[in-house]
This record gives sequence, structure tokens and C-alpha cells, in this order.
Amino acid sequence: MWWTTATRPPIPYDSSEAGSLEAEYHGTVSNQRKSRRDRPFKSTPDTPGQVGRRPSRPSFLVVVAVLWIVAGGLTLLYLHATWKLIPAIVYFGFGALYLRAAVASVIRRQKRLDSAP
Repeated sequence: MWWTTATRPPIPYDSSEAGSLEAEYHGTVSNQRKSRRDRPFKSTPDTPGQVGRRPSRPSFLVVVAVLWIVAGGLTLLYLHATWKLIPAIVYFGFGALYLRAAVASVIRRQKRLDSAP
């Protein structure tokens, strides 16, 4: 493959074009986007908005937890292999994590309602 090892000839370059291209490039960029200093300062709203994602509803988390726990129970009942304990324990663990998230969500909501004026 002689063409992969050969060097390519240099592209002809005219130095008189360099200044005009550079000025044109920098001119269009600065005209399209203003810097932060040039933009007016936005005032903060009276009430703070929601920052980040809203927490999941506790009822949804409980439903998902029950589904995982049922899946773990069905795995114990209907799988006849000796390794059935492994997926059952994993499914019960997922269910426990979702139950913990539901309880944490309820506690968090209760604290928020108690601290509201």
C-alpha cells in the first residue's frame, strides 16, 4: 500500500487571505453571541422555583416495592433450580429499597408540611 505511506503535498496558502478570513470569523462570532457582561442582569423572582426533579409519589414507590416483593415470592415458589435463592434475594432487596424510598418520601413531605408557615 504505497499510498498510505506517502506524504501528501501541502495545500497552497496565500497569506493575504489570512487576515480577512480571521477578521470575518471573529466578527461573526462576536456579533452573534454577547458576553455575560453585556447582557442585562435578570432579577430573581419573588418565589423560588422548583430546583431539580420533583420527588416521586409515595404511592407509586409502594406499588413498585410490592411488585418486586411479589416477584421475589413467585421466584421462590415457581423456580425449581437450586440457584432460585439468588434472584429471590435480589428481588426482595429491590422491594426493600423501594419501600425505604417510599417511607423517606413520606417523612420528607411531612417535614416540609410541618415547616411551612
